[in-house]
Parts: sequence; structure tokens; C-alpha cells
Amino acid sequence: MRATGKTGMSLVIAVVLLLILSPASSATVFTVDTLNYTKSESLSNSSSMDRFELRATSGEAFRYSVTADTTGSCVQLYFSKGHNLGAYFQYLVMYSQDTCVGSFSDAFSVGSSDGTEFTITITTTDDYEMNYTLNIEEMTASLPAWFCPLFVVIILIGIVVIVVIAIRDRKRKAAMQSMQQPLYVPPPPPPQ
Repeated sequence: MRATGKTGMSLVIAVVLLLILSPASSATVFTVDTLNYTKSESLSNSSSMDRFELRATSGEAFRYSVTADTTGSCVQLYFSKGHNLGAYFQYLVMYSQDTCVGSFSDAFSVGSSDGTEFTITITTTDDYEMNYTLNIEEMTASLPAWFCPLFVVIILIGIVVIVVIAIRDRKRKAAMQSMQQPLYVPPPPPPQ
């Protein structure tokens, strides 16, 4: 019985220490139901953050942008893979803005190894209430930048091939006609 009491007390102490020592995350979480989404919110101070959890499948692409609506304020945006992020979370530096700016915009194309859950975290370094607007929009599949020059090169090569074939056919037809003309055969000599 005594061992059970010590184990129970140790468990209570461990839970209390975990609650005390774990950093509190004052994040408000919003679920983004569609990739065409706009939300205006406000952050009360630099210790709070808003998180927008969205889903997208492989092959989808979306553009996201945030603007600080309060004059003189700034906003930070962190783009992460996954949902249910803790107070200390990893974010994709290439798709995030970790210095405080008036607005930020970027786009993300979901690859096959990226998963389907993503989180956009908004915060600020301002100590006063800051209003902001977040826009997320689905991007339609567009042609890659290299496609148009490649298409022009293919068209030019096609034109050159057609011209070469036409010239070769003309020469061949001319050679065939010269071969089809009867050769001049002198008449046989008169009989003697």
C-alpha cells in the first residue's frame, strides 16, 4: 500500500511540474474550411497568436497573404506543416516572415511528401492591439514558366522540319521526272 501512495504522489508531482514548466500557448485556433478564405482579426498583444489550420492535397496550390490593418503596426506569419502545434513549433523559413512587416504574401504548392495539414500562425511584436486581415486563395494550375519558351522552340523546329521535307520532296520529284524522260535513241541505220 505504501508503494502505491508514493507512486500516486509522484504522478501528481510530475503532472503539476509539467503544467508549471510547460510554456502556455495563448493561440486562438481557426479552422479553414476552404482554400478561398478571408478573416479579419485582432491580436491583443505580442504574447498572443492566431493559428489557421487548413487542409490541402497533393497537387493543390494556394496563395496566402496577411496585412496589418492598424496604422503603424506590423505582423509576422509562420507557415508550418501539420496541425496542433505547441508553443515551440517548427516552421518553413522559406514560406514565412519572421520579422515584423506591414504585409506579407507567398504561395505554396503541395507536394506528395508534404502531407495534407498545414498551419499559418500570425503574431506581432507590437504591445498594443493590432488588427490584421488574412487571405488564403486557391491557385488554379498554371503552366510552368519554362513551358512557353519550350513550346516556341518546338514550333520552330517543326517549321524547319517541314521546310526541309518540302525541299527534299521537290528535288526527288525533279530527279524522278528527269529519269522518266525517254533517252534519245538514234534511228537504226537504213538496211543495205
